[in-house]
Amino acid sequence: MSSVVSDEKVKADFQEFAQSTSENGIIDDPVARAREKALVRKLDLYIAPVMMMLQLISYLDRGNIGFAATQGMTKDIHLHGTNLNTAVSVFYIFYILAEMPSAIFVKRLQFNRFLPAITFAWGIVCLGTGFVHNFGSLVVTRILLGFFEGCLFASMTIFLCNWYKREELAVRVAFLFGEFILRPRNVSLR
Repeated sequence: MSSVVSDEKVKADFQEFAQSTSENGIIDDPVARAREKALVRKLDLYIAPVMMMLQLISYLDRGNIGFAATQGMTKDIHLHGTNLNTAVSVFYIFYILAEMPSAIFVKRLQFNRFLPAITFAWGIVCLGTGFVHNFGSLVVTRILLGFFEGCLFASMTIFLCNWYKREELAVRVAFLFGEFILRPRNVSLR
């Protein structure tokens, strides 16, 4: 009996939605359009800042090795020749390799588990870079950082795909890179 009621409720909700949208999917009802705008604005206030912060920290962490090298890291851990270049390059290899599997696993493992786990593991590895004393440990931390940061960006992008419509998604992915600051003032978000 409850499945009949739920089926009827689903049909009624769909009919209400169908009446408020036109053939091309644009909402005709001004009340529904206002509610949708309010919902998107609320999502932007709660989701975008967290994603932007994670991406900013990721970007800073990615380029941190260059700053550390200028401050004497190469002498402190006795890097010679192309050791620093190898450590930098190995990061990007694992960053690229981690994106595809994480995009598959994030759908199966759920975002509420996968994103915090990846962020926590990435933070632990970042903390571990402070205890690097030789080339081998530097390479291991760079490999792990590349893996976890690659997982993070792919997961955040798919996470945004689940919350926003296709026409809203480009602006929200631009939020990840902070490009909204550079957008022209006459372009509105909604």
